[in-house]
Amino acid sequence: MSLPTNFEFFERKTPNTIEKSIKEHGDDVCRQVIGIDYIRDQLKIYDFGFIHRTPKTTYGRATRKTEYTIYSFVLCKLNMDFSDVDISLVCSRPNSKEGAKMLELVHDHVRQLGLSSMSLLAIGNTRLLRWYTSHGFVVQSYKQDRDDPQIKMYYMRKRV
Repeated sequence: MSLPTNFEFFERKTPNTIEKSIKEHGDDVCRQVIGIDYIRDQLKIYDFGFIHRTPKTTYGRATRKTEYTIYSFVLCKLNMDFSDVDISLVCSRPNSKEGAKMLELVHDHVRQLGLSSMSLLAIGNTRLLRWYTSHGFVVQSYKQDRDDPQIKMYYMRKRV
């Protein structure tokens, strides 16, 4: 699969610096909506992901350091028993609007793996629910959050 410039595929089973960048900047990329604890939890269990980041190299006395600006990322978990990939987390900065691109990259990878569906859990935002629906996801079920009954969680799936 060929990726756009500055987009990368990564896996948890291979050493990478991407996880460190997400831990450091994930809260900003996720617009302070998703807590850093949840992001760190997902980094412990994901199987693969995609990220859009650009490098910035700085030079000091006989040193060279590369830092990255992250624009968007997605973390996914394989569920081979159901021929499915669970999208655990999709985040993008407000100005990047790359959520659709992240879903497209996951879709292409799922197809390459020969799996039949993608799934996710959309939390209580009607606008977000409509956005996922516009990208081919269908609500399979929903339930109310036990701590806050005002929040609904929608389990959604898309055939590949």
